Amino acid sequence: MPAPTRSSERSASACTTTWSRTGAFEALIRAKVRNAVEVTSERRLAVLSRDAVVRELHDLSGVAKTEPDRNRKGLLLEEVVKRLFRATPGFERVEPPEQ
Repeated sequence: MPAPTRSSERSASACTTTWSRTGAFEALIRAKVRNAVEVTSERRLAVLSRDAVVRELHDLSGVAKTEPDRNRKGLLLEEVVKRLFRATPGFERVEPPEQ
């Protein structure tokens, strides 16, 4: 692999500066982290017994009822719905929609 030139270093620096200034890099990282967390969460949820899922459902719904931040409340309600389907016979496997 050839050594980077001054021109390519300037281009990379400008690109990094533009990404950080526009917030695109932060948005990309957030999306990547969220996807990784969702996969891990789904795997953990898949091995739980129905009783454990129901307990989590009750716990999460209680937390969601008292959450003042609407964004956090929305995420909690998404988790409640996942557990609700997981606890309902015939809906054990819940997959996120294709994007």
